Amino acid sequence: MVVWICVKAGDLQGIFNQPAKVSGRAHIWLWLATFSSTTNSWLTSTMNMSDYSRFAKTGSRGQWSQALAIPVIKTIYAVLGLAVVGSGRVLYETDISSPVDMLPYWGNTGGGRFLAFVCAILWMLAQISCDISANSIPFGHDVMSFVPAWMTVRRGSLLCLLLGAWGMVPWLIVNSADKFLSFMSAYGVCISPICSIMIADYFLIRRRKLNLSDLYHPRGCYRYRAGINWRSFVTEFSFVGINLPGVINNVNPSVLIPSGLAYLYQINWFVNTLGSFLVYWCLCTLWPPLESLDPRVLRE
Repeated sequence: MVVWICVKAGDLQGIFNQPAKVSGRAHIWLWLATFSSTTNSWLTSTMNMSDYSRFAKTGSRGQWSQALAIPVIKTIYAVLGLAVVGSGRVLYETDISSPVDMLPYWGNTGGGRFLAFVCAILWMLAQISCDISANSIPFGHDVMSFVPAWMTVRRGSLLCLLLGAWGMVPWLIVNSADKFLSFMSAYGVCISPICSIMIADYFLIRRRKLNLSDLYHPRGCYRYRAGINWRSFVTEFSFVGINLPGVINNVNPSVLIPSGLAYLYQINWFVNTLGSFLVYWCLCTLWPPLESLDPRVLRE
């Protein structure tokens, strides 16, 4: 699709030298907000990577091999998207931000309609593959860890299918690019602190030393008080709370909030990632989780 529209436009300079519609401070904040939304959209893959990489035959190298994959792929996608938008401006004086919007321009010939059909089949296959690998199987693993007595990965995947296909009304989320980016930004508000807490806890607090058997024992050394690590609880909900007004304003612009909170929400990935890391590390330094720091602690 990118090759077709670029060849049809036939003006490389016109494609990539389109004048900016925003400038100055508005451009900077828009760039930061887009960066946060794009990064937040891949956080689920970051958290669920271990569901697959733990089966790698090369040990930890299976995880590190993916370190550059996401940045490289997302950069390529961004360049291809810019080429399509630039070509759309040259040809039709409009921004084509969704591949679906390009299909009506193919409907004039039988060959174009056939290619549109092929693209639809490929999109359907890509969507099924993405949902299985990035959504249903990780969800099944997570739910199984909560209720392992009766929940399996397969049952959890079916539950994810029901919730994702109907409960989350996905047709409204993907109805437009603006709504999708808004959804991913709000989603990242909850996910980015979790990633930072996990990184800080494993590398700084535990020094990469874990008692594997106690991870699965209800009375193991990682039980904490009442089963809750209050340090991670406070860190997570503190950063979710400061971004909650921005989430509400983004969903319903009629709800007015101070400009400072709106800007804070636009850079939520930067704030939540770095802030959660530092806050959790400070809380564990001031109040160490003594019940779980020593992997040699005996179970009661």
